Amino acid sequence: MQKLQRDGIALAYEEMGRGEPPIILVHGWTCDHTYFAPQAEHFRGDHRVISVDLRGHGESDKPQLDYTMAQFADDIAWLCEQLRVRKPVVIGHSMGGVIAFELAARHPDLPAAVVGVDSPIIPSQEVRNALAPVIEGVKTPNYRQVSQDLSQTPFSSRAMTRRSRPASWRACLPPRSTSCPRQLSRSSPATRRLPQPRSKSPHCS
Repeated sequence: MQKLQRDGIALAYEEMGRGEPPIILVHGWTCDHTYFAPQAEHFRGDHRVISVDLRGHGESDKPQLDYTMAQFADDIAWLCEQLRVRKPVVIGHSMGGVIAFELAARHPDLPAAVVGVDSPIIPSQEVRNALAPVIEGVKTPNYRQVSQDLSQTPFSSRAMTRRSRPASWRACLPPRSTSCPRQLSRSSPATRRLPQPRSKSPHCS
């Protein structure tokens, strides 16, 4: 992988292919760029594809600092500037989708489009209930085990059960979560205070 230094923090990424629009692939919490390897291989024939390792993940540096969605989004915007990426389609899985939306909010002129895959933008009550013990657990010294146990949590009986999750996700989270700094566990969207679902407008069908 290639790396660029941003304020003393090494940010790793993998680049392949040529073509417009460019595609930025953003993995989820405690995973890395390899989660999107099949998609990168698929799109490289017609697009410039950049798969990132977010700070605190994979081959990027893991500073003992607080991690925020704004910080992740600004890192991606900075990478795009350094690599001269214009109007990319930013695709994120789980936390990566939250980061993609944060990127669009903070840098509205940068992305051509954003895509969230299983991203907790407005989580259901079922997801909120499932994550409640995780939110408390990562505040304890046992946070590494709590992070691993998250891969066993049935977020949704219909679409997010352990059996229905991609094998790459199940293989990714448990071993790699142990190498992530504690601050990452505390500040990820999976463990932050979740937004309450909004009531449907009477004008919506």
